[in-house]
Amino acid sequence: MELFKSQAEYTLKGTDSYLSCSRSSGSMQIKAASDVDLSSAVCLGLVEGVVGKFQFQTNLECFLILIQQKGLVGTVPGSHKMYKITKVAVLPLAHTEPFGLKLEVNSQSWWGGGGG
Repeated sequence: MELFKSQAEYTLKGTDSYLSCSRSSGSMQIKAASDVDLSSAVCLGLVEGVVGKFQFQTNLECFLILIQQKGLVGTVPGSHKMYKITKVAVLPLAHTEPFGLKLEVNSQSWWGGGGG
């Protein structure tokens, strides 16, 4: 999945839909591709999945936890693959910029690591 950042939200581009996470409220919403405008967003790179939103205490800011890398553990009956999380990315949902975020970039993406 590609991760995009705009002033208002982080957006994860899935195969058929998008997951948007508000940077001000932390609310998450699944959207159809036709409802998403990434023209002012910046592609930050690729992630494997979403763990969720985390907040240490109610008076502190929230963080978005993403799966940055995974490792294959094995398969279970039915040829279903089992993975372990090997690296996570932690993004502040406040309007502070992510620090030290080093995501793999999709060279096939027409976004090319930058906005529209």
